[in-house]
Amino acid sequence: MAKILLLGAGELGKEFVIAAQRLGQYVIAVDSYKNAPAMQVAHEFEVINMLDGDALDSIVLKHKPDYIIPEIEAIRTERLYDYEKQGYTVVPSAKATNYTMNRKAIRDLAAKDLDLQTATYTYASSAQMLKDAVMKIGMPCVVKPLMSSSGKGQSTIKSQADIEKAWLYSQEGSRGDVAEVIVEAFIDFDYEITLLTVTQNNGHTLFCPPIGHRQERGDYQESWQPALMQEQHLKIAQEMAKKVTKALTGNGIWGVEFFISNKNGVYFSELSPRPHDTGMVTLANTQNFNEFELHLRAIIGLPVPEITLERNGASAVLLASANSENPTFENLEVLANAPKTDFRLFGKPTSRPYRRMGVVVCYDSINSDVVAITKKAKELASSFAFFVIGLSLGISLKGSTSRSVSWQSLGRLWYNFVPAVFQSSICWDTSLIALAGFPTISCLGAKTLSAFTKAIAPTIHSSAITAPSIITLFMPTIVLRPKLAQCIIAPWRNYTWC
Repeated sequence: MAKILLLGAGELGKEFVIAAQRLGQYVIAVDSYKNAPAMQVAHEFEVINMLDGDALDSIVLKHKPDYIIPEIEAIRTERLYDYEKQGYTVVPSAKATNYTMNRKAIRDLAAKDLDLQTATYTYASSAQMLKDAVMKIGMPCVVKPLMSSSGKGQSTIKSQADIEKAWLYSQEGSRGDVAEVIVEAFIDFDYEITLLTVTQNNGHTLFCPPIGHRQERGDYQESWQPALMQEQHLKIAQEMAKKVTKALTGNGIWGVEFFISNKNGVYFSELSPRPHDTGMVTLANTQNFNEFELHLRAIIGLPVPEITLERNGASAVLLASANSENPTFENLEVLANAPKTDFRLFGKPTSRPYRRMGVVVCYDSINSDVVAITKKAKELASSFAFFVIGLSLGISLKGSTSRSVSWQSLGRLWYNFVPAVFQSSICWDTSLIALAGFPTISCLGAKTLSAFTKAIAPTIHSSAITAPSIITLFMPTIVLRPKLAQCIIAPWRNYTWC
């Protein structure tokens, strides 16, 4: 049995711990807050600031692990070199962790040392330097902190007015104490992929079938496997992934990201020396081993002879839509009843807007339509997010029965088609509409807002609040995805609003 010190205890770490437990390994999960997801399934846990080198030293000395596995970016990574000198095994290596935690190091390695095709780029360490960099690179361009993840601090500059905002946002989203940013020319690409790459101590490098993904705010929303792409582009991506992982050294799984342009070829984007969030699609058993099992086997030296595609699959994230100290989920049976579908709830103790709280995975046979599977996963995640997460918005049901229900309950009633519950008119009570701080979900289009107004305005009773008042209350607080807005509007068209 090996002792593993896992630095970072998020949802990816949790699945890794589960894989390690199944093969009898001992895990100590470390993070900056209590009850982090991986702590819930580990043998032991520690709560420290991992940017504090002395605190890191103390837990390494305390536990004397066989393996030190960084799972997040916010770590005093230069200390990892010291641990290797002391005889500890850092996964995949101290060099890999340091290079990939810093976009400057990994980009220069890829573009300058390995001559991989990347976006044109430069760096800036102040607002003025960012202005100069934008002039050099041109607009549009993308700004990213050198140290960040999940799209934090990342933005696109399309005009001069965006530069100052982009600088401030990059500093808010930067992890660690590095202020510098990378400025990249905008690539006209057709799609992007993650190529999960497994390096082993026997020298045999394997590649998972490519994973396609879609992002919003710099963070993945859906992923699917396999991503359909030209064979020549896949081979180029595999060659690039093998070059960069060999240069960084070490064993484990790597999430290597690429932009694919049918016109201009394959562009190296980024690399993570650990399981990748888009790789959660493998939890749908799309492969003979999921990405967490592959990572564990490569680390402890169990050979993986091959990686095979077992079925097509897709994942879609469940995002929180509000700040909560006790987030709850309702109506999980909606997902449980969906055929060829599974889900994971990560067990995060608190929520905030756009925080990943779970994931839906859908699957079908190898010959099935992966686009349709992805659409199914996305729709399940979207409809689920409507009514399971968030604050309550009360309404009064006037008539023989008077009660208040939450948006979650409204969602449940609509989804299960129980309109008989509303036997009397629905009255919007301004004393019950407590919207301050209600979640922002996404962007409400003008057409959707118009449809919403037309749907309710003709039937609002003069004694109740007016349609413009409702819109005024809704606009700064509850902003709905267009599809979800239609879902809300449609069921109430035949009811009288008082």
